[in-house]
Amino acid sequence: MSQSEIRTYAQAMRQANKEARATVAALACIIVVWLVGGFGLAGTDIWVFHTPLWVVGGCVAPWIAAVVAAVVLSRRVFADFDLDEVAGSCPVGSADASDGVRGADDAACNGIAARRAEAGSNAASANESGE
Repeated sequence: MSQSEIRTYAQAMRQANKEARATVAALACIIVVWLVGGFGLAGTDIWVFHTPLWVVGGCVAPWIAAVVAAVVLSRRVFADFDLDEVAGSCPVGSADASDGVRGADDAACNGIAARRAEAGSNAASANESGE
């Protein structure tokens, strides 16, 4: 999903969930590389630069896998969008919808409107109490 496709708060949350799932999958792949490179090569009697191969496989290979995963995630999965702008695009009166039928975007905007109202009331009470 590109930046231009993210127009609503619900789309932004779906993108954030997609990024989180992909990051967990990348972590799982890095752990597999670490296990195979470190413990999987422990039985070999191969040395690289006077260092056992399992040390290189357990230390260098996961680092390389992490760099590759970060590049792949940044180019293929992550989208650059400003969550404040997306949240600010909710209509001001969306919390007053009275038709009883609300989509995911309306529900998300209603949650934002409620948090804005709560933040405004907290600020007003702080000003009144002299904080």
